[in-house]
Amino acid sequence: MKSVKHIPQATAMLGVFLAVAGGRLAAQPSPQAVTDLRNNRIYVHSIVPLTGASVRNVESVDWSPKNGLLLFDKRGLNQYYNVFSITAEGFRLAALTLERGRGSTELHNCTPAWHPGGQYFVFSGENRGSTDNHRSGPGCGWHCNVWVGNREGSQFWQLTDLPTRYSTPRGVTMPVFSPDGKKLFWTGFTGKEAASTAYEQRDLHLADFSLDGGTPALADEQVFQPGQRKEFYESYGFSPDGNRLLFAANLNDDQPWYCMDICALVRGESEPTVLARNPGGWDRYAVYSPDGKKVLWSSSRTFNIPFLGPGGTAWTKYLRSELWIMDADGGNPRQLTFFNDAGAAESNGRRAFVGDLSWGPDSSRLALVLHRETRNFDIESQVFLVTLGKDSPQPPKAAPAAEERTAPAPGPAPAPARAEKKAPAEPTAVPTAPRW
Repeated sequence: MKSVKHIPQATAMLGVFLAVAGGRLAAQPSPQAVTDLRNNRIYVHSIVPLTGASVRNVESVDWSPKNGLLLFDKRGLNQYYNVFSITAEGFRLAALTLERGRGSTELHNCTPAWHPGGQYFVFSGENRGSTDNHRSGPGCGWHCNVWVGNREGSQFWQLTDLPTRYSTPRGVTMPVFSPDGKKLFWTGFTGKEAASTAYEQRDLHLADFSLDGGTPALADEQVFQPGQRKEFYESYGFSPDGNRLLFAANLNDDQPWYCMDICALVRGESEPTVLARNPGGWDRYAVYSPDGKKVLWSSSRTFNIPFLGPGGTAWTKYLRSELWIMDADGGNPRQLTFFNDAGAAESNGRRAFVGDLSWGPDSSRLALVLHRETRNFDIESQVFLVTLGKDSPQPPKAAPAAEERTAPAPGPAPAPARAEKKAPAEPTAVPTAPRW
């Protein structure tokens, strides 16, 4: 398989450099980390695709700081998703979940995430025998359970036990480990109908995870539904210190399920803090930086999108979004990419929206899934590797190919938005916040 081009490193990002001073080589202090900068000093320095058919038609991506491998799900020719791993340079592509089906390739295995030790991964796996495959894939997860596989994809363990029920569908999606590997956080489907929601009613789950005796297992599972609507939730992960849960939700009664905000729930608190509020738009796919100082996420806030299909169900046909960065408390939001700006270097003139994100092993590199319209509203997706750096990079002498262009300097950032607390939720039959 072809290897991708190496991401050029910005001079400012060198960890230590040597200079000749007074005839002697003198070690210089390390430059300021990207995440130590104010957001108006952070720019995209390069955007490089992980090329080839092997990493297209992707929905989710995760980059392990331990083993350095990218983990992603990919739709095959039979329209089912499976989990793969690959190096950041595009080598050693490995199919990891084909054996989970015990001979059947007509099962979805998707939304994977690495265990912090790098020897296991968690994912959403469709139940054998399920025939409702359309809504068992990434982002939906009907008739799916939480599974764990080893790094080689040779052993699998089922962690939850939700049956296949077509009249009251239950399931899971987007499981993710805590930084110490002792907790698992995921999105669930309750089997209850929500009047205006195409995906039925969701909730959030938190459980203890153990590898005692080499056998993965869950214990003390907790279920919670913060806010008022109790319809749309989507789990993204933990802060690096393990004290905050990061997720998307529509917490207000007057907010459609397809217009969501980025929220954080602090350990010991009962109600989430809204980090990125967008009452009429799409804020999704958030991730903390490795040092916990920043949050990256996908937002449609700079676009006027009056229609997302009847009830928001056709959002992929109309959505536009970009990559944004904010402080961990929600302050100083700033747009980083301009895929939808015809004059920008990273644009190829087609409508685009930013999907799943994963920060790399350091605070200057990340992987993102970019979705672009081809024709007749059809969408293709691809993994891109992005390098962040200090201040605006110099424009290239010659424009590179459309899929490999260097990002331009963004325009002025919008006014900072303060994080806000939501009113306490009404009492429900489940806890309003987990204990951890």
